Amino acid sequence: MPILDARHDLAHPVEGDSAWSESYYFNAYDPGTDSGLFTRIGIRPNEGTMDVGLSLWLPGGELGEYHWVKEQREMVDSGPKTAEAKAAAGTVGKGHLEQAGRWTGSMTVAGVTYEWRDARGNRDRSWGPRRWGGPKMWRWFSINVGEDMHFGGIRLGTEAGDLHRGWVWDGERATSVAEWNMQTELEDDGVTHRVVHLEVVDKKGRRYPLRGDVLRVANIGQAGGTLVNEGLTRWSTEGGDGTRTGYGIAEYLHQLDEGGRPVVPVE
Repeated sequence: MPILDARHDLAHPVEGDSAWSESYYFNAYDPGTDSGLFTRIGIRPNEGTMDVGLSLWLPGGELGEYHWVKEQREMVDSGPKTAEAKAAAGTVGKGHLEQAGRWTGSMTVAGVTYEWRDARGNRDRSWGPRRWGGPKMWRWFSINVGEDMHFGGIRLGTEAGDLHRGWVWDGERATSVAEWNMQTELEDDGVTHRVVHLEVVDKKGRRYPLRGDVLRVANIGQAGGTLVNEGLTRWSTEGGDGTRTGYGIAEYLHQLDEGGRPVVPVE
């Protein structure tokens, strides 16, 4: 599992697929002010667009949103060298990277400023074809518990079965995820997740039981039978020193049938 450095932030060579995309995603949440954000910038040079979606978690359950699309037919790095771009692709492989961290600063909305003192979150980069209607389902997680426990990754439904990918940081080392096992409690609509009972198994056989209480959900995309629910979630885990609590994201993508029910039953 490579450690990130400056070259990982360079753009990757654009390929021929019409749906090729390079995306930049960030999330953060500060429990002291009950405020945060998640945002994605997607560059699709073969389609000629760059789109921005910014959502703000606001106190009391409100959600602020901003969306913007502009014409963009090439990547926008300030002169990255081709050799450097190739080095980035060769180092991390085509696909995806993630990084957990702490946020500092403030967020001002409608004249109200929220000072972040204990905000944490993740960022990720994805490159390659992106078709929202392609996967049968996905369950994507971004979890930060204190300074030294982080989880990130996805369970992705395919025709050949579920693909489990991700990483665990336990304060000393990073290991890859072998399985995301979960049981989900749903709202009455049968689609929106309310509580996630999650067991993360890494490739060394270690098991991490987690409970995710979903604080609020933002519908970030519903088109052509595809529904994406972004859930701001409080995560807790039992350890030798008692219960530890943190925050993050539980994102559920569903493909819906004509009756509005998930094609893949929610586990």
